Amino acid sequence: MVLTALLTMIFGCGESKPKEWHQAKPLTEKLDHPRALAADEKNIYFVLGNGTVSGQKDGNNNVAKIPLGGGNPAIIFKGGELIPDAEAIALDEENVYFSANGLRKVSKNGGEAKLLTSAFLTSEIVLDKENIYWLPYVGEGMQPTPIYTVSKNGGEAKAVTDPRPSANGLAIDEKNLYWVQTDGIYKMVKNGGNIEKIYTIPNGQNTTDLKMDSENFYFRQGTSYRELYKLAKTGGEAKQISKDVSQFWLGENEIVLLRYFYSFQPHLIKTDKNGQNEIEIDQDGYLSDLVVGKNKIYLSDVVKIYELAK
Repeated sequence: MVLTALLTMIFGCGESKPKEWHQAKPLTEKLDHPRALAADEKNIYFVLGNGTVSGQKDGNNNVAKIPLGGGNPAIIFKGGELIPDAEAIALDEENVYFSANGLRKVSKNGGEAKLLTSAFLTSEIVLDKENIYWLPYVGEGMQPTPIYTVSKNGGEAKAVTDPRPSANGLAIDEKNLYWVQTDGIYKMVKNGGNIEKIYTIPNGQNTTDLKMDSENFYFRQGTSYRELYKLAKTGGEAKQISKDVSQFWLGENEIVLLRYFYSFQPHLIKTDKNGQNEIEIDQDGYLSDLVVGKNKIYLSDVVKIYELAK
């Protein structure tokens, strides 16, 4: 199974057309595995080609954008000999940041991309006003890595932590960098300092998938990571706000949950940030990626990008 997954990641795959969602409105015609969605007030940005040699052979190893209302994709970075990683991109006001044989940035309007520093297979990227922070991809059997940073102007990458086993869920505010490991939530001051564990899980449980707004942390916890918890940044007791959650995405005022029924029927659920008033918003489609925009929810399968009303 591990070998099959690795070969799929490297050489691509031949999925048949996925079953589409019932309520989601297609914004594109057929695309090649749109992933790593990010949105601003005008556009949706994404990676094409699934980070694979197959995508490169088809000429689809690109970073692209479409208007929020849909349309044909505009290529803002054409991969050519480079294959953009399909795990994560990040946006600021002017640029798109991504990994393609190194951490790079390109104007949202396209143009020549700038190589910022060497970075292999970034799995998560977060930004502040001056710097980029990222976690390299760590697969099964691979050694843990530190969290790294570099200036948005480029330079030598700096490890800001020691190697962090199982680290994921990078989050950032004006002062601190946060992440989760299987045993709890950690933080450190962005400009360096001691690592502090700020939440320890109960015995026999695990944590993953940290997200954050201005006041609270949200994360999955439990023996199978299926319960969604909320914890104030100021501390206190973590509160379970939902259950049977396979993935979740944070919006300004809502949380979107992915929940499976009978192990294989995907349902998208919207709830408030206290886990109240759950509403099913769609079901049955294949989900590759999702981002919660200001006014709409945007998602992709292996061939299209869609929008859903909030």
